[in-house]
Amino acid sequence: MKAELPSASASAPGSLMVLGEYAVLHGRRAMVCSIDRRVKVDVHERNDGRLVIRSSLGSYDSLIASPEHDGRFAFVVEAARGCGFVPGGPGLGISISSGIPSGVGLSSSAAVTVAAVAALLRIRGEEPERERVFELALEAVRNVQGTGSGADIAAAVWGGLLVYRTDPLHVDRLPVTPPLAVVFSGAGVPTPAVIEQVDRRIRLLPDLFESVWDVMDASVEEAELSLKQSPPDWERFGLLLDVNQGMMEALGVITPSLAEAVYRLRDDAGILGAKVSGAGLGDCVIGLGNLQAPSSGLQILDVRAAEQGLQWHE
Repeated sequence: MKAELPSASASAPGSLMVLGEYAVLHGRRAMVCSIDRRVKVDVHERNDGRLVIRSSLGSYDSLIASPEHDGRFAFVVEAARGCGFVPGGPGLGISISSGIPSGVGLSSSAAVTVAAVAALLRIRGEEPERERVFELALEAVRNVQGTGSGADIAAAVWGGLLVYRTDPLHVDRLPVTPPLAVVFSGAGVPTPAVIEQVDRRIRLLPDLFESVWDVMDASVEEAELSLKQSPPDWERFGLLLDVNQGMMEALGVITPSLAEAVYRLRDDAGILGAKVSGAGLGDCVIGLGNLQAPSSGLQILDVRAAEQGLQWHE
């Protein structure tokens, strides 16, 4: 009787950056939240020496000893490399199913990388700690895109609303899930390209921007204190979102469509504060609260903050 080849499944959520997007790249803290949209990755070994990937993005089929480059699946291939399957090994079949809308800035790349690493480690016979999944997923993302704070990876691994710092690693899970309205402002620029543009701005005024990182870091600390109160001080938290929007404006990453979305959210009686979420120059804007009279000009996404992080599936 032929032995059944090892298989494993895992899922991880997308995320939204709440505070400190750029400060976290400069040694400060950020606040990030997982969402209720997830990516599931099913992995099984093959005995034909091929790496085969199937997803809504299309298909990939290559020799596992020398995988061909395909930008659509670069994060998954790099995850397999980091887990010791590429190059070499008997072969892998990987299926990806995603509930995260693509191209809107909800960290689907981090989610698929985390889920892939978690499933790949499981079929190697490991029962990995979350820290181990985080480290390998962060390495894979940085190898693909050259940079990354890891905040979105932390959200995918641990879930919930997190205060996060990269080095030394600090992850503090807060006891609340914020009510967030999420708006898509239009297609964004790839994160590495936005960071490069911001870096050019920083080089002109390096000392001044150190103060910007300090303000962002202080905002995260204030937000943490506000949300650990009983009841949480949501009004103060909303004001901190507005302050950080000003910092993002200083960084030059606010487009007219982003600014319009922010102000339309703030005009709603149910919203206590609003800002861009992520690198900027497109993608998402978040508002704290519940929309009472949504503007017809806003492209509202059916996305909510959520508590669940990485899950393994039988």
